[in-house]
Amino acid sequence: FNALFRQSDANQSATNHLSSTSATNVLNAWTTRQVYTLLEELRVLLPQVEEGASLRSVLEQALFFASRMGQVGCDFSLMVLPVFKDVICGRFERDLQRAIGYFRRMMLTERVCFDADALPLNVRKDDVTPITGPYMEQMIPLYSIQDPTTGSGQNSTDLLSLATPTSATSDEFSAPQLLMKYPPLAYLLNCLLQCLNYLRECPLVTAKEDLLQLLSRFVESVCAFVVEKAADIRRLGEKYFGDGYMRDNLAKSGRGQGGLSTAAIDPASVEKMDRLYSLALANELVPHVLICFESIFNTSSQTFINKIRKYKTQMTHKSQSMTASTSIGMGMNGSPLYLINNAHEGKELLGPHLFHKLDLHCWKVLKSGGFNINNDVTVGNLSEGLY
Repeated sequence: FNALFRQSDANQSATNHLSSTSATNVLNAWTTRQVYTLLEELRVLLPQVEEGASLRSVLEQALFFASRMGQVGCDFSLMVLPVFKDVICGRFERDLQRAIGYFRRMMLTERVCFDADALPLNVRKDDVTPITGPYMEQMIPLYSIQDPTTGSGQNSTDLLSLATPTSATSDEFSAPQLLMKYPPLAYLLNCLLQCLNYLRECPLVTAKEDLLQLLSRFVESVCAFVVEKAADIRRLGEKYFGDGYMRDNLAKSGRGQGGLSTAAIDPASVEKMDRLYSLALANELVPHVLICFESIFNTSSQTFINKIRKYKTQMTHKSQSMTASTSIGMGMNGSPLYLINNAHEGKELLGPHLFHKLDLHCWKVLKSGGFNINNDVTVGNLSEGLY
């Protein structure tokens, strides 16, 4: 650089003391430009990384390189983390948008497309037109009567099998089997668990609050949809309460023999489908997802796991101590309590911060639609409708 811009001999002595400073400035400018180029390439290429483990590997290498650059006064670690945070949050938000789009279609059409990747990320709320063309669709019922021997539903499919966060080493985080009675909710939970497994493989602590906010808005959107479409959900669910449907499916599942009566069903004794979905959302699905989320970012994870284990043991004993009912409207024999049955249990299990999210973005939204969540669960009502 000095050779290219060398001045005359008369001025050489005056510029000698500036030569080292000029070279340093040029090196600093070049280094800064290379760092910004690297960060820009990361912004472009990181969204193409599909696996959370691979993303974590890139993050570790980028942080190692940034820290090594600190030896020459160019540690840019603090500039690396926001890039990965944006990528993780963007991926999480897109996956949630995709999930709620499919959930809305299932709830209003009782259908799902096999080739999920062929569909757009966003499905309009009022778009209930069946997909045509080369796509294959499958009917997904709002309700699936469970087989007491296998635990699977009469209409269950591999698509709706519940996943479990791979971070779980015991059954504390096993997916609630109750949700298999509601295939759209099972599908929704499966999508959420896949998102959380991605976060588990690259748990960026600085992104926790942003991710929790995205998850809270997602839960609020789902609950608001159930409230908005309550009449449609109730109407679609009426066919699952008819005598013919109940008698046929109870017989298929072997539950019309020696257990539950297949006699005529009193319409006043059965639940409405919209209410069943609101209870399953508020007291089973959302609490389970919040527990899984907290297990990823909790700094004292073993203490948290022990807390969940103790709580679930208590709930199991409480469930086993209850007298089994044979009423169609009171739940099946051995039916467990909901994961959370009142506000006290919610605060005990989730802690104040997560319970506030549950109450604000789920319970209050459902209450605004006329679903009396607190009163329903506080008295230990096990009504689940179609048994």
